[in-house]
Amino acid sequence: MSKPVFGYHDLRGIAHPIKFALAYLGVDYVDKRYPLTPEGLTEYGGEKGNLGLDFPNLPYWKDGTVKLTESRAVLKYIARKQGGGALMPKDEVTLANAEMVEGVLWDVWYYLIWRCKFDNDTFIDLLKARAPAKLDLVHTFLGNKKWILGDQISYVDFMLYEVLHGYSLYDPEFLKPYPGLLKLKANFEEIPQIKKFIASPEYIKGPCYHPTFMKHKVPGLTC
Repeated sequence: MSKPVFGYHDLRGIAHPIKFALAYLGVDYVDKRYPLTPEGLTEYGGEKGNLGLDFPNLPYWKDGTVKLTESRAVLKYIARKQGGGALMPKDEVTLANAEMVEGVLWDVWYYLIWRCKFDNDTFIDLLKARAPAKLDLVHTFLGNKKWILGDQISYVDFMLYEVLHGYSLYDPEFLKPYPGLLKLKANFEEIPQIKKFIASPEYIKGPCYHPTFMKHKVPGLTC
């Protein structure tokens, strides 16, 4: 059996929660990176229509006959498939809560991405107005729990960590009002599998977002 293949740009982007999940679950896979160069983009352009994907895009996950795109679909498939489904909530209510938080986090994440992509007052004000309000709600929902859903880590925590990581790079003071979220971030980084991955050559420190599409240069987030 050949190894699964994970394909993405050579950056963190919206795909790094998947890489954290794969590291956490100990999945052996081929990490196919397309360099952030004209040659890398040409390479992907040449392969895009020949990968057998129903909706060609990056990131993609190929595991035998399973060929997926869209980052959240890939993350949730791996959460169900790998490690006995260790990262996927088992009961309907907890799963519904997970997907609810997932949707909120996607909004919060994209406030930051838009801020980097469009360097104008509209998106600066959007981030300032909306991100703290939603992070307040996430912080309240977390309460005294270790992970966002309780004692058991789930796929949503991998998304949450990457969101918190991005905001920490954007402004080291941004998360100061949310000690619970900062504690969760620290707990995540101390998980042995995650700690090992962060220290490995496979870990991508930056950039977070594709410089081709980002007009506002933020150290650590874009290059």
